[in-house]
Amino acid sequence: MPNPPAEPVARPVAPAAAYPQLLRTGAHPARLLIFCALFTVAGFVLVVSLLAQGILALGWLAAGRPGELAAALAAGLAFETPLGLFATNVAIAATALIPVLLAVTVLRVRPGWLVSVRGRVRGRWLVASTVLAAVVLAPVVAVTLLARPQPAPPADFAWFAVIIVATSPLQAAAEELVFRGFLAQTLGALVSGPWLGVVGPALIFAALHGAQDPWLFANRFGFGVVMGILVWLTGGLEAAIAAHVLNNLAALGLAAVTATLPAARTMTAMAPAEALLGLVGYAVFAVLAVLAARVLGVPVRSDLAAPRGIE
Repeated sequence: MPNPPAEPVARPVAPAAAYPQLLRTGAHPARLLIFCALFTVAGFVLVVSLLAQGILALGWLAAGRPGELAAALAAGLAFETPLGLFATNVAIAATALIPVLLAVTVLRVRPGWLVSVRGRVRGRWLVASTVLAAVVLAPVVAVTLLARPQPAPPADFAWFAVIIVATSPLQAAAEELVFRGFLAQTLGALVSGPWLGVVGPALIFAALHGAQDPWLFANRFGFGVVMGILVWLTGGLEAAIAAHVLNNLAALGLAAVTATLPAARTMTAMAPAEALLGLVGYAVFAVLAVLAARVLGVPVRSDLAAPRGIE
């Protein structure tokens, strides 16, 4: 493991920098940034896998060991049971600790800088982004899913609904912090432009979803690129988190109502029209969010002396 800087840097982020290049201060060697990026990806995979299976195993024990453990794990990880959805979302939410710990202990950077160019959550901008995401993205997801066959809701729909509402926002926010946040900043600091911090995390994000056809991969990769550009042009994660949360709430909620959560979880292919519709929805939201940020005066660079708009 590379050695972290001996002393915290005087200014933790680059002056007047765009979000993906906040860590391009010259204080962090390239090998240290690469180590942080690789550790984050490996840690994400391990934490999600081990913690989700651990929660499911505890649930199996608490239920009196019904059937084989392997069968219970497989059913849970396929979202055939409410506990499986809960375990997966909680495991993903827990990965938010990885970039926070690396920022504090290795890079000596306050975690707030992982959120925005202001070094904290811009609360009013997060609310405005959430309202915009609800207006733009929820209908797109609804049209996409309602075009599929509509089975009756499952008997345990109420449990699925509670878990989706309670844990999906945490899961989505954690993924944004990991991919559009810390990975974007560590990779973006390696080069002079922000594009590596946009494209690199998007590629990793799409690849980690496993086997998928080109259209499904393009949809996920495109989502990552659009959200990465959105983070860059709005100076923080708030709008991307809002989009990810609304997308997941709508998609998982409708899938739960129509008893298609297992199919959605194990999906490996997507129709071209569906993939393109999703990408258009993400792009429309991103354009509107960038325009709204400019109108509202949302700060997009790390110049703390600049005039403040909505925060």
